[in-house]
Amino acid sequence: GDVLAVVDEASDGTFGEDPVLPGASPKMARLRALVERAAPDPASVLIIGETGTGKERLAKEIHRRSGRTGPFVALSCAELSPQLIESQLFGHERGAFTGASAAQPGLFVAAHGGTLFLDELGELPMDLQPKLLRVLQEGEVRPLGSVHGRKVDVRVVAATNRDLPVLVEAEQFRRDLYARLSLWELRLPPLRERRQDILSWARVLLGTWNRERGANATLTFQADAAERILLHGWLDNLRGLDRMVHRLASTDVARPIGLRSLVEAMPELVGPPPPERARTSLPPRTSAETPATDPPPARARPSREELLEVYAATGRSVRATAKHFARDRRQIYRWLESFGIPREPEPE
Repeated sequence: GDVLAVVDEASDGTFGEDPVLPGASPKMARLRALVERAAPDPASVLIIGETGTGKERLAKEIHRRSGRTGPFVALSCAELSPQLIESQLFGHERGAFTGASAAQPGLFVAAHGGTLFLDELGELPMDLQPKLLRVLQEGEVRPLGSVHGRKVDVRVVAATNRDLPVLVEAEQFRRDLYARLSLWELRLPPLRERRQDILSWARVLLGTWNRERGANATLTFQADAAERILLHGWLDNLRGLDRMVHRLASTDVARPIGLRSLVEAMPELVGPPPPERARTSLPPRTSAETPATDPPPARARPSREELLEVYAATGRSVRATAKHFARDRRQIYRWLESFGIPREPEPE
């Protein structure tokens, strides 16, 4: 029909008590299978993904499924000075440095029996990297100002949005530490690589929004609004989608939500390039002479998997698929035929 609904019950394509990794895309199916194998294993895990893809959510799910009885403890390596990171991680004795008026055990000790999540690992200073490696190898932490080590049983899950192999080649990250941390390496794909999962994610985020407020909001979208959501670039990934869910669930917008209401709530969904100022009216339709702005230049011939993902994400609409690849509809028909993908009749 004309309406695509997003409800607050997340059941399809999810696993676990909390639907942390929803989606029917092949990439998410592979990731779920890998998480299932990695979670109960004591080896370190490295999560790689762009900002806002949900790396901490994934780390918490790995901890939940690990069977470890200790706590989940998190530290962002980008938010503290090198000295503070060192004392936070490894602890310090009283008087170890100016201002150290009392001894602190540190996060490795706090996470004993559980999981320590190190976010933005690529920002960890070079001089601290060998100390982290030593704890991973020996299972022993030595607080600042102390000559005695302390045994710890901690599973480390690290995350980064940086390309660590490139940093290793540039000698900005230790090769041995990278090798030790990446025994399990999980890549969280950005939303634009799993477009068919975007509405599943909106459903999950809406469920969270409702629980936090004791609310019962639902979101339904007209086809043109759903198409715009599916084809948007989502550069800040789940953070941007969460912002959309919050704005639409918080405002009294007529249901089902059409393109005009969607763009009024989320001006960034007008489509690239971003408008100089927020527009509240519908973007003008592009003529045959004007190059389409959503998305930019014509894309190379996709793989069968990529074409299937986009075709499914757009509700099997040839028109929307053609718009996504910035190609003529006839080209999409030829691709579908060459890959043996059955075609849906196009609505008028």
